[in-house]
Amino acid sequence: MGNGNYDWKLSYLCRKIGAYAQVSPMVRQQMDSLPEGLVISCYVPVSDATIQFHFKKAGQYIRPVQTLPDSYQSVQYRFSSGRQAQRILRGKEHARPALARGEIAVSGQSAHIMAMNRLIRYSLSPNLQGTGGALPIKVRYLWYLLFQKDATT
Repeated sequence: MGNGNYDWKLSYLCRKIGAYAQVSPMVRQQMDSLPEGLVISCYVPVSDATIQFHFKKAGQYIRPVQTLPDSYQSVQYRFSSGRQAQRILRGKEHARPALARGEIAVSGQSAHIMAMNRLIRYSLSPNLQGTGGALPIKVRYLWYLLFQKDATT
């Protein structure tokens, strides 16, 4: 996986979901090692809510972890809601198995873009509107799917 390739994938994903991203200038140098992981921050202006997801590389996958690092500067992406945030989300049933496994493929271009697209679409749920910043059930359920391996049962 080339570093420039990943930068292109991110831009492609942003266009698909009607969002924009701020990519750290160190992305190209640090994508291979990801010492601090990758943070995706989704902001939905209408509800003044920000949701952050933290991922770390494990083998050929980027896996979600529950705690954000004290300081992260290697990779940080910001997504802001666009037109897609106003639409009813689809593909939920297809996204659930991949999210439940906690695996978002890095090696496959299509699989990676699709998984990230579904993840961000979950976060930009119309249910966020008017919540006053509180996480709705849909987003809380997403967090459960992402982190259930780390949860104590």
